[in-house]
Amino acid sequence: EINGQKLEWKDVTTEAIPARISMSEYFDQNQFVTAYAYTELNAPKEMEVQLMFGTNDGCEFWVNGESVFEVNMPRGAEVDGDKVPVKLKKGKNTLLLKVLQEGGGWEFVVRIADKDGNPIDLNEVKLLD
Repeated sequence: EINGQKLEWKDVTTEAIPARISMSEYFDQNQFVTAYAYTELNAPKEMEVQLMFGTNDGCEFWVNGESVFEVNMPRGAEVDGDKVPVKLKKGKNTLLLKVLQEGGGWEFVVRIADKDGNPIDLNEVKLLD
């Protein structure tokens, strides 16, 4: 609870690659608000990958608690619009994405790729339950 407002996580899944999530489908209020998306990945070894994503509007992205990208401006969610090289450690890795919303569309699209932009085999890097 923050400032008397109850906050809660919602389970959202997609099979699409890249994953595209429209927050307007899950939240009634969609102007001047913020949402967070969280997942955990289990890497079989240390890996250098790229986060390739786009958000509508601004965002901040954390990997294992470290901020790796931030932008604060109105914009559309462009597939692979932002590319950030990150290192996944062996074992559990946390990804947290904050998506700001001023008005209009409210979504994000994200995928994990190798250094050349090729999709990572998610049978190798597993989502943790």
